[in-house]
Amino acid sequence: MTMIPEKLYALHDPNYWRNSVMSAFLKLNGTNELTFKKKILDIFQNFSLFGNSFFDIKNSTDPRLPNGGLMGISLKGISIFDRSSKV
Repeated sequence: MTMIPEKLYALHDPNYWRNSVMSAFLKLNGTNELTFKKKILDIFQNFSLFGNSFFDIKNSTDPRLPNGGLMGISLKGISIFDRSSKV
């Protein structure tokens, strides 16, 4: 099982991912747990979905969401995602 999303993994060959992960791991060598957690959070907070709370949209009159969707709420605002395309 890979920890990299399938669609993202397909963009590069396995050696690229192996080298990237190993390089990042070696940079963290000797880092204590709290520093490591802070570094991870610093990276994650740049992702657009970080900090979102997700809610299931079961009924929608919008023809663009015939099967409902997901609503994400964060400090940055509200986002609506199509359940089938995940966009």
